[in-house]
Amino acid sequence: MNLHFFSDRELRTVLSALRAVAVANDHFTRPERTFVESIARVHGADMDADFVDPLTFDEVARRLTSTSSRKQALQLAVAMALVDGRPSEATRGSLSKLAASLGILEPEMSTKPDYVAYADALLNELHIPHASVLDAQALGAKRRR
Repeated sequence: MNLHFFSDRELRTVLSALRAVAVANDHFTRPERTFVESIARVHGADMDADFVDPLTFDEVARRLTSTSSRKQALQLAVAMALVDGRPSEATRGSLSKLAASLGILEPEMSTKPDYVAYADALLNELHIPHASVLDAQALGAKRRR
């Protein structure tokens, strides 16, 4: 798993974006908190996910200027959206807003194979309890038929 390392400022920005995606459905679950805190720990930081400063997605975009940082932030946000299984409509809307703010216009990121596979691998590597992302994707495809 190749995880892009963010600077301290970028890390705080990314964690804010992750928390915003997580609470888009008005819930911040234990696995979502664990994911935010795990990303912080991978970067050598010890943060309580409940105290991550809120930022708008436009502010996130202003602070993340490199293409690689923006893409990695979006990949992490997709992983966050999938921590609890199939993302809610509110969560998918939040991902779309983040992607648009970052200038990454990829519709349905939560169902794109490369984003879903990355999310599943990352959640497994970080030992984050989560519903099977790939099973959730398949279940969503069956429901649309």
